[in-house]
Amino acid sequence: MCHGCGMRGVADAVGASLSSVSKVSKVSKVPSAASLSSVVRGRWPLRVGAGRAEWRHAVVVGAGIAGLSAARVLADRFERVTLVEQDTVDADTEYRGGVPQARHTHALLARGAAILEELFPGLRAELAGRGAPVFDLGESGRLLLPTGWAPRGAIGVPIQSATRAALEAGIRRRVMANPAVTVLGGVRVDGLCWDGDRVTGVRGGGRTIEADLVVDASGRTSTLSTAALAEAGHPLPAERVVRGDLSYSSRLYRVPADFQADWTATACLTYAPGTRRGAVVFPVEGGRWLITLIGAGGEVTPADEAGFLAYARSLPNPHIADSVAAAEPVAPLYRVVKLNNRWTLFHRAPRWPERLLCVGDVVCALNPVYGQGMTVAAMQALALRGLLADHARRGDLTGLARRFQRQAARDLRLPWLMATSSDLAWNLDEAAAHTRVAHWYFDRVLDLIPRDRDLFRRFYLTAHMAASPAALLHPRVVAAIAANSVRRLGSAA
Repeated sequence: MCHGCGMRGVADAVGASLSSVSKVSKVSKVPSAASLSSVVRGRWPLRVGAGRAEWRHAVVVGAGIAGLSAARVLADRFERVTLVEQDTVDADTEYRGGVPQARHTHALLARGAAILEELFPGLRAELAGRGAPVFDLGESGRLLLPTGWAPRGAIGVPIQSATRAALEAGIRRRVMANPAVTVLGGVRVDGLCWDGDRVTGVRGGGRTIEADLVVDASGRTSTLSTAALAEAGHPLPAERVVRGDLSYSSRLYRVPADFQADWTATACLTYAPGTRRGAVVFPVEGGRWLITLIGAGGEVTPADEAGFLAYARSLPNPHIADSVAAAEPVAPLYRVVKLNNRWTLFHRAPRWPERLLCVGDVVCALNPVYGQGMTVAAMQALALRGLLADHARRGDLTGLARRFQRQAARDLRLPWLMATSSDLAWNLDEAAAHTRVAHWYFDRVLDLIPRDRDLFRRFYLTAHMAASPAALLHPRVVAAIAANSVRRLGSAA
């Protein structure tokens, strides 16, 4: 959700890197703004060329960001792509019933933004034209960490702040303009069609739609693929579930006409074990603020207007309450509670059907507060693009489904670690040894961040999946932590 909420996840990712300290010098370089897109290209093949259509028809179930991104990639390789969506949608649809979390702040991490711009050229410019601001959070943000205010100064990686509805609509317009794509709105897919161990299409809305490839992007609450696997006699894959125990409440406000401040966005962050309340104020299109209150470690955010203001006033960042008090609400207040992390281990299934791909939240539903979901969906689209190029050279789709699920699992390891370790850290006594070590190390990183701009940039880019967690294990960082620890020991003596 927010552009810096994954502190605990960054900490545990650093902990996972501690076992590879000997490799830090090779992987700890922090990318510059100019090199960020090349960092993305270095991991996923971006321009494989559309060429001719190798296959006839693909079906994508679900028109969220994961489904739209998959449809965009498939349209380069299939004569026709049918996108089946249970909600009625058109090019300008904003909020869909199938995405209740769309009312809350959605962060598009730096890596995800670079990928989506690559897949949908001009998206950022269109959103900017609709009033979605682009800014450098280090330069014009006011971010309160548990140890003090983050240092001011350009990070060099601009972010764009828009509502989830505006971002999704911009992507959907581009997908619907593709002549190879047909959108079937208001159709609920009830099941899959089979020929032995091969999926051959979908059933729904009183019809059967045949396909050479089916992509299930039906969302975090869907059981389409697991139910179909059980029906076909396939052993069900295992699941990993980590309780989130986070909640957040959000509301749109009109920015006051006379608003003047030295910040464009502001936030204060939760951090285990002591800081259970947080919030973000982010500008979005239409001259509005989207204000989200965060509760962690079982803290529940309010669902009423008076409680919203009182919660904001309880926070150590005064800009939050000042914004709520000064601005005019232009939408109802929305709350979501008890979000969990769930990863269905499709890649470990002993048998996996041909021609079925599961993407997005169907594979792994991450706690939205850490802002990784849309970036993971974009990463999966690029993985699919590269695999389709390889299978086009081979001349068939055999083995694509299994290869994709394994690649998706590899790409999920870091986001899963970052999200779940954040949630597990509220019970640190029960945490694994590497989590406790990471907690100790990252506490010392946080001590230094308020007075170290380079360290804050390293933290920020790691949280945005634009740099390896090993960037926080750079020798300069380790030396600074050691020196600070010596000073603290001297002061204590």
